Amino acid sequence: IETAKPVETTAERLPFHLQSADDPTVEFAVAFAKTPDASSIGLGLDFYDGERLHINGIRPGLAQMFNEADSTGIKVDVGDYIMDVNGTSGDALEMLRLLREMKDVLVTFRKALEFKVVVQKGGKSGLGIKLGWSAESRSLVVIEVSGGPIEAWNTENPDKAVQLHDRILTVNGQQGKPAEMLAIIQHNSCCEFVVSRPRPSK
Repeated sequence: IETAKPVETTAERLPFHLQSADDPTVEFAVAFAKTPDASSIGLGLDFYDGERLHINGIRPGLAQMFNEADSTGIKVDVGDYIMDVNGTSGDALEMLRLLREMKDVLVTFRKALEFKVVVQKGGKSGLGIKLGWSAESRSLVVIEVSGGPIEAWNTENPDKAVQLHDRILTVNGQQGKPAEMLAIIQHNSCCEFVVSRPRPSK
């Protein structure tokens, strides 16, 4: 008696699957399983704020394969945040290590909330924020808010208040190179920012 061979479905062959997506406009989770042919997630990641990973590039790898294969419209995008890897959250370096070293990873992605901030510097005074970045950064990270025009903006615009670990993506239309964006801030009295942070969970 011949027994039927198990039918291998496309889903079983794929080295990734959507784990959860109650509201993919805010957050979704994808399980990735690295293989010899696809041994990298393929994401450019900035860990500078120490708490979460900011996606600043997508290269050939499992994330790109997920984007190309998924039929639900859910995709990993540049600008998204990684909030959790295999149950670890709040530690960007540990999450980065897990992504690099573990064969199987469950990754929680959070979409970005972006908004505009316009501030006017008075005389030679600064903006009232300290900014930082790393070699991997494509944005400026707020590492301190300490009065000045930014505090005034926060008071007048509480729904768009600049907070610790927010990311400045553009300054007066310039994007991508943190040192150049910082130079624009230093040499212009009026600055328009596009600011990003993870969307609040519902």
